[in-house]
Amino acid sequence: MLIESIQNQNIIKALEIVHEDELPPVFVPSYKNRKGTNINRLGEIPSEVHLFIYDDDRENYPETFSDNVIVHEISKKDFEEMNLEWRGLCPKREYMLEYAKRNNIPKIIMLDDDISFDVWYADKARTTSVSNTKAKCSIWDGFRLLLRLAEKENWGVLGFAACELRCSHYNWKRF
Repeated sequence: MLIESIQNQNIIKALEIVHEDELPPVFVPSYKNRKGTNINRLGEIPSEVHLFIYDDDRENYPETFSDNVIVHEISKKDFEEMNLEWRGLCPKREYMLEYAKRNNIPKIIMLDDDISFDVWYADKARTTSVSNTKAKCSIWDGFRLLLRLAEKENWGVLGFAACELRCSHYNWKRF
């Protein structure tokens, strides 16, 4: 039924089908907890959340988080142990994927700290019109749909990044 809904371009029906699927852990790289981040809303994520920050940046974050949030304070030594460069978004992403691999976490959602997860728009039916044919959907249902579609593939560590990856040397196929 899911594939038929997608073939018929009925994304709303497809999203309804996957709504109850369990989400894998959400990995969030963050730096400096800048204005406009989603850090204070991590408790709303319907999954376990791993927040990755540098150990010398801890003072920029709240002392406590919701029970679903695990804070990883990573140091230069941690990066060196994984043979990764110290600092930068690309090395942090590599660290996070390596962390997932070493801890037998087969699927993750990688979500930047400046991504809004309030709404996600999808077409109600076969149309590309931007008029009133769009429907608000949960971004989490969007990830559920992507995960369901990808579950037949063997990706190793499966990561969906809700961001624009600007690091051309970063190689997703490594895992």
